[in-house]
Amino acid sequence: MNTVSFLKHHLKSIILGIFACAAIVGYMYTAVLFRNEKREIRMLTAEMDVEQRRWSSSHTLERVLNETEEDRIYIRELILDEMGVIGMMSDIKALGEKTEVSVSPKSIAVEHINTEHSSGTSVLSVHIGVEGAHVNIVRFLDILSDAPYAIDIRSVGMEFVGEKGVWEGSVSFVIRNFRER
Repeated sequence: MNTVSFLKHHLKSIILGIFACAAIVGYMYTAVLFRNEKREIRMLTAEMDVEQRRWSSSHTLERVLNETEEDRIYIRELILDEMGVIGMMSDIKALGEKTEVSVSPKSIAVEHINTEHSSGTSVLSVHIGVEGAHVNIVRFLDILSDAPYAIDIRSVGMEFVGEKGVWEGSVSFVIRNFRER
């Protein structure tokens, strides 16, 4: 059998083999392209997820800031600073008048406290004198301890003054919500 007759006899098989190889090569090429496309799609999807989370977080933070604006202003007003000390002392004197207690400031000082949670925290240390009926002084101290300045009463000393018929004493307290400028 010569080459020409062999080709004529097996032409269909050869052409079918060539088409089969071309189909396999085409399939492999397409599979590689699809694999690369899938990889790119996964990478782009991951990047989109990261950006979506970032956008969502910033949007959530912005919404929280907007929703809590009034609360944050109120809390800032509760933090006493150096400019507010005179007003605070006026408030304490007015509280004394309302509870029928005579209040006289003795000393006001800034104390620096180092704790395990913070270093250099400033508190305002206040020492006042009080005079009035025992029940009124107790009421005054009760209201003072609930003031919005985070007051910690450190000591109270009182004695009955017989000739005046009233109680006199001294009160020492600190204001924790104090900020120096």
